[in-house]
Amino acid sequence: MAHLPKGNIQIILHNLKGERWTVNAVAIAKGQHKTSHILSKGWMAFVRANGIKVGDVCIFELIDESELRVRSNEHMKLNSM
Repeated sequence: MAHLPKGNIQIILHNLKGERWTVNAVAIAKGQHKTSHILSKGWMAFVRANGIKVGDVCIFELIDESELRVRSNEHMKLNSM
């Protein structure tokens, strides 16, 4: 998540239906100039509500400074039918 602000932040996740969840993203320093984020509080609610399972692939599309649209392979299977 290189384009997110450095430090702990709250992000908004959108599913393909336009529903939104607020999720905490905890910053982890990865060297002098790199920061990664771990999704924490709120992530499991998003996962459960969207039927994401272990092994699913999620694609995160940056739509604003701290907003992401999330697509999973489950949604891609449904759209290809």
